[in-house]
Amino acid sequence: MYHTNIINNQDIIFLSIAENVIHIFEDEEQKKMVQNVVLDCWNWIKTKEKDGNYFYELLDDEEKGLVTFQENTNDEKEICAWNCIIDAVAYISRKAYELKGQRFFPQAIEIVDNALIEHTIENFLQCNKHGKSFIDNIIKICSNTTDIMMIRQKILKL
Repeated sequence: MYHTNIINNQDIIFLSIAENVIHIFEDEEQKKMVQNVVLDCWNWIKTKEKDGNYFYELLDDEEKGLVTFQENTNDEKEICAWNCIIDAVAYISRKAYELKGQRFFPQAIEIVDNALIEHTIENFLQCNKHGKSFIDNIIKICSNTTDIMMIRQKILKL
């Protein structure tokens, strides 16, 4: 189980990548929605207020779920960006479920494990030609700062 006072570098990497790919989306409404979703994930890391179902619904809603938007694009770069966003939200959803002691998850969340970060990084590197140095910088920031919002502010400046 995760504790609220521990900042996990993997959390930061998922959300930093998700935030970094938002600019790829052409549709302004989708871009704004994704910004809000990623902000909710950052806030969860700090407050642990929302539950796993909240994040799962962001993924799986038939009309306005992230997966639905991904399925409706043919642009390869956007598909990779959606993968980064979806992976981050699924990861946070799993952590939120686990924090409440749940051991059974929706099928899409059941498959989330520590290997998901590899999928996210692969997709990110296809979206961002400077992706490796971005990730290296995230790791450096995490090693020098412990306040989650300070980390986010520093990452936004990269």
